[in-house]
Amino acid sequence: MRTTKNSAAVDAKVVERGFAACRCCRLSPLCQLASEHGTSGSIVCRGRRLRRGEVLFREGDAFEALFAVCSGSIKTVAHDARAASQAIGFFIPGELVGISGLTARRHTSDAIALEATEITEIPFGTVSEAMDSVPALRRIVFQILAEQLAHDELLLLPLVGKKSATERLASYLLALGQRYAARGFSSTEFPLSMSRNDLSNHLGLAKETVCRLLARLSEEGLLSLASRRVRIHDLARLTELAGQRYAA
Repeated sequence: MRTTKNSAAVDAKVVERGFAACRCCRLSPLCQLASEHGTSGSIVCRGRRLRRGEVLFREGDAFEALFAVCSGSIKTVAHDARAASQAIGFFIPGELVGISGLTARRHTSDAIALEATEITEIPFGTVSEAMDSVPALRRIVFQILAEQLAHDELLLLPLVGKKSATERLASYLLALGQRYAARGFSSTEFPLSMSRNDLSNHLGLAKETVCRLLARLSEEGLLSLASRRVRIHDLARLTELAGQRYAA
């Protein structure tokens, strides 16, 4: 199994218990810098626990805070004029949720916990006020937002272009592995916490198609699935199926 240097497989107990520490929170640089400059009193960092299926925010709710996933996972769901739902994103530990609501100051989707999940919340109004007095804080906020844009582009990668069903699924698994690797974990062994319904909806495929493709990839020895976790055994072959160039 190929992993990035210093990375490790994402252990379920680590995700459930230990990943919620401040050192793993994407918003911790804000808290740290605010503390160094004596403005930590104005930036109040709150931890929240969500049960599986619990809603963090709804489409149309006012954008009032930055949310970082510390453990567990969250899906975002948008609705069209006919009330049809579309899973537009899945967020893992270390990622921010709901940034798209910053422009209009309204959330553009629902955010729902896929499992027991811990998040960190910082009211955005207090961050804006602190940015006025601490220029370095402004730079960190801009850096976080820029990284979020890059993250969103990675989310779209499996969906752009005229990809076949196999290419879409393979591309998504590779992109998800890259996101875990960016946070110090294995790029080839990680949780796959969303349901097959949610995954197929996100990829624009039928559930039966996704289930059939996962079974085929497993039978061919490219990956294995157990307890909502995936382990990629043949990264080169999966990359080829995604229509991408494999870099050993």
